[in-house]
Amino acid sequence: MAKTPSIKVIVHKTRKGWTWSQISANGSVSAVAPTVYDNKANARRAGVRQVDNLNRAGQLVAAEQGVPAPAYAELVVDEGYVRR
Repeated sequence: MAKTPSIKVIVHKTRKGWTWSQISANGSVSAVAPTVYDNKANARRAGVRQVDNLNRAGQLVAAEQGVPAPAYAELVVDEGYVRR
């Protein structure tokens, strides 16, 4: 059984547009997008870049430890998400 990613990058709507938030396994917000995007596609693209960066960092750590690298982060698009 594959390990579920411990970090979720959620693309969500705000009052001014679209953004992404990085949520850790315990539910706390560990990062937010530095900008608000005009449309969902641009915010999703930025979220994909963030997930790729996190997964690449996880692969480097796993390679140093000599273990296989599981997926470290995943992208979720949720129009109804409310950051608390």
